[in-house]
Order: sequence, then structure tokens, then C-alpha cells
Amino acid sequence: MTVLTDALAPVLAGDRAEDVLLHGPQGVGKTVLTRAALDRLNQQQPTPLAHVHCLGASTAGIVRAILRNCPVRTPPGQRPKKSSSRRSKSV
Repeated sequence: MTVLTDALAPVLAGDRAEDVLLHGPQGVGKTVLTRAALDRLNQQQPTPLAHVHCLGASTAGIVRAILRNCPVRTPPGQRPKKSSSRRSKSV
């Protein structure tokens, strides 16, 4: 579990985590290990999480599921500014 938590720990500092691939037969505990590692990291710093079933899903479907389950809130100073210009219609 230490290898997994070490790979994911950069997220706590706002950095990108290392890519991790867990593989093995059904029932060996891949999901249990991942949830335990994420719980351990979440105890250090609350971090939003999303559990997404990826098998057979498209990339867009996976991204939508993550955004639906784990919405990101934009800090107030980083919200996009509304455009004050209006589009003119071509005649």
C-alpha cells in the first residue's frame, strides 16, 4: 500500500499524481487496496474522490462520470470573466 500512497501523494500538494495500474484476477482486492490508500491520503488532507467503472466506457463517458461524481469548485479569483462585448450580426 505504501507504493500506491506514495504514487498518489503529490495530489495533496496540488501536483499531478503518478500513473498507477493495478491488475490482477477478480476478487484479489484491487478495489479494497485502492480505497484504503485513498482513505489514508484523505485523512492527511480531505480530497474529493470519484469511483468510476471504466470497463467498456468511452474516455468522454469516464470524464463525465468523474465530473458528475466529483465536481470541482473554481476558487473565486480564478473564475472566467464574463465577456462585455456583444457579437454583431452580419447583414
